Amino acid sequence: MTPFSPPSIAELTDRMMKVRAGEPVDTAEPEVEPYEVLNGFRTDPRTAFVDAVASLKLLGVNDLPRSLPPEWAAYVQMMPATVAVPMAAGRFPQQVRDLAELLDGEAVHKPTPPSEASGFTTLRQWVAKQENGGAKLAAGIARSLGDDPAVPTGSDAVSANERAAALWTVGDVSPAVKLWLAMPDSPVAWFNRGMCLLFTDRAAEAIPHLRKAVASLPETSGWQHLAELYLAVAESRA
Repeated sequence: MTPFSPPSIAELTDRMMKVRAGEPVDTAEPEVEPYEVLNGFRTDPRTAFVDAVASLKLLGVNDLPRSLPPEWAAYVQMMPATVAVPMAAGRFPQQVRDLAELLDGEAVHKPTPPSEASGFTTLRQWVAKQENGGAKLAAGIARSLGDDPAVPTGSDAVSANERAAALWTVGDVSPAVKLWLAMPDSPVAWFNRGMCLLFTDRAAEAIPHLRKAVASLPETSGWQHLAELYLAVAESRA
């Protein structure tokens, strides 16, 4: 068997760039740092939507919306940048926008508690109308808009994952980590375990989870690309 060899940071940067769409950056300067290139790209709303429903699909949720919610492009731009994004409803890997901060050996999770976002009237109306699978996506969006602090209390994998993601976002790190570690194995669980362990100074423990996430997530998914990037960072810190 060929030993596992993670891709280089340059290769991972290239893959992350390919899941972004927008206007090209100014090429007047002959050399730029990778994080400057990434900041010159704007997240494509359709790509972000596919990734925003990925965790729900992988955990068996059906009847998810196929078309973009109203004001989705504005929602995507409103979501805060972070180095430690959980794979959960309404979240997307393109929130990782600053490779310099990610590659910083001291980078740890910084809570970004959601505050109520102004505007988004039609998106909020859409959220209120969703049922079945769409309601699970809508709940994640509502939490990101700062509208619904409540989190699922069920024992199923989707509820546990959403509860952990909500706790993680506001800085309740320990219970979030416990929830993810207790979840049944899945690409979503492996990704989030690896992510939370990496950003709580447990890089060596994160590596096997991230390797499983990389192997199990589709190569076309932005989450797979981010898992590879997290894996490279974890191996550099371990």
